[in-house]
Amino acid sequence: QEHLWRLLVDWPRRLSLPVDQAAFAGWYRRCAGAAADWAPALLDELAGWVAGAVTRGGREPLTVALESLARAEVEARWAAAADTPFARCLRALRAACRGADRPQHPAADETGAYPRLADHPWVGALAGAGRGLEARVVARYVALVELCESLVPSARGERADEALEFDADAPRPGVGRAVVSTARGLLVHEANVEAGRIRAYAIRTPTDRNFAPNGAYARSVAGLACADDAEAERLAALWALALDPCV
Repeated sequence: QEHLWRLLVDWPRRLSLPVDQAAFAGWYRRCAGAAADWAPALLDELAGWVAGAVTRGGREPLTVALESLARAEVEARWAAAADTPFARCLRALRAACRGADRPQHPAADETGAYPRLADHPWVGALAGAGRGLEARVVARYVALVELCESLVPSARGERADEALEFDADAPRPGVGRAVVSTARGLLVHEANVEAGRIRAYAIRTPTDRNFAPNGAYARSVAGLACADDAEAERLAALWALALDPCV
């Protein structure tokens, strides 16, 4: 739901593109429902987002198409010709940040879909070309595709091989820690209990990491060459959305 919110609502709105609120609301309700049949349907919808580079309806064609978009000539041809909301969003983002490209390498302190999927061919190609904003948007799309693929067997009544990104442990008596991968990145909760009472409770959010002083956001916007304050504010807002603060 969070991935869809960004891709179907927040990014089009930020880029002054039409927002299909009804389509988003429909998927949001369906994903929240008890039935699990939304996963294959959404996966087919996501395949349509890269129409022109993919054959709809199958896992392998979609995977192959996403990898083929790592080639600059294929991506340029698709971006120019595809008439889907996702393609239009990436075209608008390319135009909005052209001239502000810089080399991109995932840093250890950044969290979210981008550093997790930095080795994906399409994400890596965009980052290597200095197109960090587009790399982060594409990484969110790829993360959504992977999530749907992992849930398709369950929707068909089959055993799912889900890689749930959750872990918990007790590193010492009275201390419990849980880590879960959210749409924004890794979220950590830690509790310290003494004599049956909670003595300390710490929460480390993706926003704490990505928007820390000298963190991923600060490094991404620092030193951007801007013609005026308005352009600086526009690029700063695009980077903020790419790193997705919770406040």
